[in-house]
Amino acid sequence: MAERLSIELPINNYMKIGLITNNPINVGLLKPQEAANLLAISRATLYRLIDKRAIFAHKIGGSLRFSQEDLDNYLEKARIKPIDSH
Repeated sequence: MAERLSIELPINNYMKIGLITNNPINVGLLKPQEAANLLAISRATLYRLIDKRAIFAHKIGGSLRFSQEDLDNYLEKARIKPIDSH
């Protein structure tokens, strides 16, 4: 699996961009728009991927949330491998 890029920011910066909330169940989980932005797709496309079971989502209190690990797994599965030139 590809190595995940980690950027160290003070916790207050994470709170400002919505990656961490005071609600412990949502810590580290992304909202649909945040997940779509990270994948560079529309929310409609994200919902189609969920319907096709191509990407995992968590339903918490009626709201969809996404883990960074699930997004990373989707990107790894969606990777097109290069053609062997030999």
